[in-house]
Amino acid sequence: MKRILAAALSLALLCMLTACGGKKTPDEGTVKEGVCYELTGIAPDAAAMAVDGVEVPMDLYFYNLCYAASYLESYMNAYGMGFDWSMEIEDGMTMLDAVKEGALSNAKSFAVIEKLAQENNVILDEDALSRLKTQRKQTVDNFGGEEAFQTELDKLGLREESYDRMRRSDYLYDALAELAAAEGSSLYATDAQIVAFAAEQGWMTADHILLLTRDMSSHEELDDEIKAEKKALAEELKAKLDAYTGDDLVGYFTELADEYSEDSGRALNPEGYTFGLGQMVEEFESTAAALGEGEVSEIVKSYYGYHIILRKPLNEEKAIEAMRGSYFDELVSRRIENAVVEMDPRVKEMDIAGVYDAFSARMRADEEAAAENAPAENGIDVTDPAQEAVQN
Repeated sequence: MKRILAAALSLALLCMLTACGGKKTPDEGTVKEGVCYELTGIAPDAAAMAVDGVEVPMDLYFYNLCYAASYLESYMNAYGMGFDWSMEIEDGMTMLDAVKEGALSNAKSFAVIEKLAQENNVILDEDALSRLKTQRKQTVDNFGGEEAFQTELDKLGLREESYDRMRRSDYLYDALAELAAAEGSSLYATDAQIVAFAAEQGWMTADHILLLTRDMSSHEELDDEIKAEKKALAEELKAKLDAYTGDDLVGYFTELADEYSEDSGRALNPEGYTFGLGQMVEEFESTAAALGEGEVSEIVKSYYGYHIILRKPLNEEKAIEAMRGSYFDELVSRRIENAVVEMDPRVKEMDIAGVYDAFSARMRADEEAAAENAPAENGIDVTDPAQEAVQN
């Protein structure tokens, strides 16, 4: 998630939904010119919204709105589907909805990172500031000078203040991540916090006895006679477990698994697997999730064969080991998802399709004019998610 700016505009944006409240007294701004103002009627330095109290200027939102639309348009065109604002993508979400939510998610990400930095007294150090300065100079040089660079920002509707804000966001994120990794810091998660978080995210520990019905070297199914023998053995082992009356079911299950299980991963996971959602074969995962701790499943058939599954208490050590590195990323994601948004009513009511269509037409006209003269070798392309000159 280091490149949170690009990630916020990935295909995951198609399934993200955010609710926005109204802003009673919108800031009118002072800049009454430029692409953003001409196409939206809202000053680029006006507050388009406040996210957890952090204001997001209109030009930053405008840029991300056009970027989200351009990204999806390029994606749809690449697959020959065309770009239709009313097209339903999934579960009732239209292309227009996806663009709105993509732009909002990205705008929220900037504000949340800045809010976290404020809360934890994180500022950019001299090294980060020096790198930012060097990167800006390189970008200006690529355009052939300050005037050409400013012209490009103007075409995208961006003030340099907002351009700089986007570039700083990545560095702030890195600084926050470093703080989160420092034991004892304000963002450092205790082991107990990580265990609780892992449990919330559906992490679990389960052991199993696997009897293969497939040759794992060729991935071909075994013949019916051998599969019938495996099924009979599974039923025999399940009957033994059901008949067990001792006080150490886990130990007994482990003995049977050590003797009979044909899972090649058992040598590295002798006490079972600790995993999150989507990490195991679906039949194994869903069955384990439905069990209570200490319960044994019925015989379950998967692509690999027959499983008998024992749900165990979450292995906290393994959960901490697996989740420590990603905990901060998940923390930021949750903050973005749950951020409180107060949006200027003018922005909520804006004709997004009309604004983008007009912006796109301007961009095409500029490209055609440039091609007739001397096409530039370098440029900031609003359709290119890898273009770091603006995103970072």
